[in-house]
Amino acid sequence: MKKYASMLLGIVCLLVAMPYALSREAVIPVPDQSKFSHTTTVKPFQAIHVDGRVNVTVKYTSSVSKPKVAVTRFGSQMVNVAVKEKTLTVSTPWRLTEGFTYVPTVTVYVNTLNNLTLTGPANMTVLSAKSRAMSIEAHGSGKLMVKARVHVVDIEKSGTNTIKIASTSAQRLVVHGKGSGQISITGSVQQLYARLNDSVSLQAKGLDANDIWITTYSKANASIHPVKVLRAYAKQHSNIYYYKYMNELTRVTEQSGNVLQMKW
Repeated sequence: MKKYASMLLGIVCLLVAMPYALSREAVIPVPDQSKFSHTTTVKPFQAIHVDGRVNVTVKYTSSVSKPKVAVTRFGSQMVNVAVKEKTLTVSTPWRLTEGFTYVPTVTVYVNTLNNLTLTGPANMTVLSAKSRAMSIEAHGSGKLMVKARVHVVDIEKSGTNTIKIASTSAQRLVVHGKGSGQISITGSVQQLYARLNDSVSLQAKGLDANDIWITTYSKANASIHPVKVLRAYAKQHSNIYYYKYMNELTRVTEQSGNVLQMKW
């Protein structure tokens, strides 16, 4: 009898203690949100590579030899900044930015910028900068906004990210896009070459291009504004919309692809 009473008492104690133990395990510590800021001078560079969960803003400075980088982070977050072979690398370990209310922010002060690369969930806004011929690569899920008037000559995009170019001018612009998300461009170029795949979208109705050569695949779509010449090839289920009556036009569709003239 004593044996069964002892077993019963043990079960009761276990049931009483279990909710307390579970509640202790369920408590997730809140990371330290203390704010830390510092500014440092770095070696000259003309390219930026950003990786990780971080927001970067680029501003113009008249100083060519002494660009600066201002970093704001919170608690135990880490932001790595280094210049190698004229490329500024800004990176954050993703695991050290999870759970925070705010992500690290970095402001870059640079004179001339010719290459931008974003990977992962990184975001970048270019407010002002000089550029002779800018190349852009974006692979991941972040957002790139170029508000300055720059000479973009090459865009390569994959993943779910978004690229927005507010104003560009160039002799020739080459765009390669795949994945999903959107590429938005306004300005003017002499020649536009575009190759789009998957479900990516090119919004270039506000980009005046004298000559356009464009090929779309899968479920990609493009809105473009050719001025003189259009060579358009839409395959599978993709769509190309152009906003101009064309005298010199090549229009090729395969499967359920469409090349359609729209009102302008």
